[in-house]
Amino acid sequence: TWGNSGALATVLGLICCKRHSDVVVVEDPTYFLVEGVLSDLGLKLTTVSVDDNGLNVDELEKMLKDGLRPSMIYTIPVFHNPKGCTLSAERKEKLVALAYEYDFYIAADEPYQLLHFGKQNKPPLPFASFDRSEGRVFSLGTFSKILAPGLRLGWVHAKVPLIERLKNLGVVRSGGCYNPIIAGITHSMIDAGKLEQHINFLQDQFQERCGRLCSSLRKYIPTAEFIEPTGGYFVFVRVPGIDSVALLEKTREAGVIYHPGPRCSVKGSGFSDCLRLSFAFYTPDEIEAGIAKLGEVINKELRK
Repeated sequence: TWGNSGALATVLGLICCKRHSDVVVVEDPTYFLVEGVLSDLGLKLTTVSVDDNGLNVDELEKMLKDGLRPSMIYTIPVFHNPKGCTLSAERKEKLVALAYEYDFYIAADEPYQLLHFGKQNKPPLPFASFDRSEGRVFSLGTFSKILAPGLRLGWVHAKVPLIERLKNLGVVRSGGCYNPIIAGITHSMIDAGKLEQHINFLQDQFQERCGRLCSSLRKYIPTAEFIEPTGGYFVFVRVPGIDSVALLEKTREAGVIYHPGPRCSVKGSGFSDCLRLSFAFYTPDEIEAGIAKLGEVINKELRK
């Protein structure tokens, strides 16, 4: 596929444009650009909450029992963007069971699935591996997060009947393949073992950077509340008493920027005291220096 966004648009077009419902359930908070992908296809969005263990499946089940009939659930089940949490195996199994019972599909956006900390541990299983029957789950992966962001190359992992439906799409048959030259180069890197080496490097780097980010938050912003992730790119921080949108201009002047919580909400409201921080780009020392500056601004604001 041409990255996760292209895969998602293709899957949505395949499923939602031919179904009885144009409703898609998304998590709140979620990836901040997904609303545009969905709304451009004319789809209607409704939301379900996310807690420390991922999508709240019990809440979704109640919505379904009350009459909700979506075509698809969009979820970021592993190292969630922005919250950093991972959907438990029990919840994945229950969500798949609900998909069969209530006749919907699951688009699992999994760009960070291989970026777990600790090479001695295996990564969380792709969501598609929990699909035990004819196929209700699309796991979407991308080389943009594990090799190079400019590649625009990804993959779909699903049961054979679903893959066959994707292969037979007119745009795929007409084009022959998505991004064939880059796909060939990437295939050679996989065969040579270079991709595995690079992923191991990223795991070590991100684990150190995430650890420094979390320890710096505890040191410089003691009122901060967050889940310390075990992989991925992000930490979602709640600081009671702040307005993360209003505060952004002040932190920008101090040399630090972040993603305000409301921008991660499909509703455009809520999470006003939250901010998304990324540890993927900067060195550990740069991260600590940035959190120290952020802490100065936040603590000054809280003392008012």
